[in-house]
Amino acid sequence: MTQAGIAIPPGFVVLAETFEEFVDSNNLRAEIQTILGELDHNNVGSIEHASEKIQGLIRGGIISEKAQKEIQKYNKTIKTDFVAVRSSATAEDGAEHAWA
Repeated sequence: MTQAGIAIPPGFVVLAETFEEFVDSNNLRAEIQTILGELDHNNVGSIEHASEKIQGLIRGGIISEKAQKEIQKYNKTIKTDFVAVRSSATAEDGAEHAWA
């Protein structure tokens, strides 16, 4: 967008790789897979319950010092009091499209 001359606010990207490292360093992968394995895709309540459980696991995790420092470093470069967070699934965005 900036290359097209469209004015957009400054920002930065936290890559999916950082999330994968977070999941692995907190030993969450097996637990998440277990929750997903028990999921009843035809039951909205089951999906909501699984989502809540996974969110709880993620919220209880610890972000590595390296990731914290990188995020803090880039956050200082945008020089603003407020930020917006845009989330995407790992396969949603690519060089040719963005779906979030």
